[in-house]
Amino acid sequence: SGKVTITVDCQPVGAQKELLANWNADVAEFQKQNPDIIVKSVSVGEQCNNPPDFTARLTGGTMTDVFYGYMTDLQQVLDSVQAMDITPYVSKDTVPTWDSIDPALKQVFTDDGKVYGIPTKNYSMGLLYNKALFTKAGLDPDKAPTSWDDVREAAKKIAALGNGTVGFAETSKNNQGGWHLVTWSYAMGSQIAKQEGEKWTADFNNSKVKGALQLLKDMRWTDNSMGQKQLLEWADLLNMMGSGKLGMYVATADNIPTIVNQFKGSYKSYGLGPIPDGQGTLGGGEGYMFKAGLSPEKIKAGL
Repeated sequence: SGKVTITVDCQPVGAQKELLANWNADVAEFQKQNPDIIVKSVSVGEQCNNPPDFTARLTGGTMTDVFYGYMTDLQQVLDSVQAMDITPYVSKDTVPTWDSIDPALKQVFTDDGKVYGIPTKNYSMGLLYNKALFTKAGLDPDKAPTSWDDVREAAKKIAALGNGTVGFAETSKNNQGGWHLVTWSYAMGSQIAKQEGEKWTADFNNSKVKGALQLLKDMRWTDNSMGQKQLLEWADLLNMMGSGKLGMYVATADNIPTIVNQFKGSYKSYGLGPIPDGQGTLGGGEGYMFKAGLSPEKIKAGL
């Protein structure tokens, strides 16, 4: 028939009704525009890159033809000999937006000059806040705090609303505290590691990072604006924000649709501003890679 069939993972699960409907609509539209390509969608769970599952698929060689990968996954994929070099196939003709993609993002999926994946989304950490609580606390709901001093003052006013309302929250469980500490480090104008020749050494034991930790300590124990419950993780912050009990936390923009979909809220209820003080922030993202051994026809279809 001349048709090409490709498998693609990261399809939303059934419980993610709106996301799944959007995915299916996109696939249908794609196949309408490309009648010679059949897309078989594969779900790998709500979190596309759950690290243990991702590693298991690599080890077992069960990746789809076109598979989701986080920005830090390339080396693991290369070590597993599961990635296809797609350099000869990638251009502005096959990927219309190719020339407009940030070179730094392309580099994430490139090794030794060879392209192994296409970046599809990236993010930088900012400050997510609840506009309704800002209004109740007498704060401007259309203006995110621009300094950590502003964050501290806003957190005190929000916590003062009572009824279990928390002004500011932070993760500190299941490796997520370290992840966010990197963001705090960059936000304070510091770094986590430094390179000296061929060697990398830790570089977070300094006054700037200590200042970030001191601020969190003061907000928790002096201001009591972070609530009594600690050892929180990402899911906890989503629940607190979605239930209207949290004023602010450090997050990415994709937290907002997650909260809206999970808690049936409104996009108008939340705001996202740059990381306070703006000295730096942590970025990340994702893309799609191509399974080793694919035919040229499948690579072109995947692109």
